[in-house]
Amino acid sequence: MTHLHVFGVQLDWRDPRLTWDPSDYGNISYIYVRGSDVWIPEMTACESTSFSAITADRALKVKINSTGHVEFFLMAYASFICDFSVQDFPFDQHWCFYCFALPNYEEHELIFRGEHGLMQIVLDSSEWKMRLNGFHYQKRRDGTEGVYPIYFDFLISRRSTFWVLLVIMPAFLIGFLILLGLFFGKDANNMNVSVSLGLITFTSMTFIIGFLADSLPKSKNISVLG
Repeated sequence: MTHLHVFGVQLDWRDPRLTWDPSDYGNISYIYVRGSDVWIPEMTACESTSFSAITADRALKVKINSTGHVEFFLMAYASFICDFSVQDFPFDQHWCFYCFALPNYEEHELIFRGEHGLMQIVLDSSEWKMRLNGFHYQKRRDGTEGVYPIYFDFLISRRSTFWVLLVIMPAFLIGFLILLGLFFGKDANNMNVSVSLGLITFTSMTFIIGFLADSLPKSKNISVLG
């Protein structure tokens, strides 16, 4: 399944060409410049069907410190492919790994590593609840770091409130009414009530089954709700 996500990543690197002595320039220890005026790592989302930056190129700003450390906050959206198993639908949980990489660079040119920031914000959607579990990246055989992709681990859980309140509970109540109709008396009036109740519950169950047929994910395994 493909998921479209909007994300922000803080990129920090050091460019030794962008250093100066603050005492020579009025104690200015950092400046902001346009992103097009300096070198920026071309990070992209690997294993995704689309990737695009949200901020226009002319509006990109980077912070350069006197020590040569550069800070840049990238806002972008990407469509990641994640394998889903819907056997536990609508109480299913899925592990997804979002990959980021620096293409077109050799191992000896750059070291690409990930770190936990001071502030991590994960925004949920109306259907899914997301939790960042951490990240991992590959190292060289000798244990040193390289320019390998970084994988962020997300646990995605489906919000089941809609299905519980509007599908599961009504289905149980209707099933209870069907059983209740079997215990009515055998006189004519009660028999008419039983027939009417049976027709109503049958129509209701038909509607629920049709709704589920259109809404349930199509897979080789029947889900719990099915």
